[in-house]
Amino acid sequence: MRGTEKSGRCQYYGNVLRALVVPVLGAVLVTKLRTAQIENWMDDLANTPPRVGRGKNRIRPAGEMTLERRDSREVTVDGILASLKSAAQPRR
Repeated sequence: MRGTEKSGRCQYYGNVLRALVVPVLGAVLVTKLRTAQIENWMDDLANTPPRVGRGKNRIRPAGEMTLERRDSREVTVDGILASLKSAAQPRR
């Protein structure tokens, strides 16, 4: 893996952690996390509208969460969880 690709991936994981994980689960040690906590976090995130905008100007638009929007968010949440699991794996 090239250096710039690796640093971009690290920046992505850091941004995801700061924006979506730390505010909810940040006070809990990874070794103390329980399945129910992760499932609740995933469900809450899936029911939250996506952030729009860039940088510190990101907002969550008002609007009803339709079934289609929720399904789309579930896919996003599953991807975030998969990315975080991947980042947590030791590299060879």
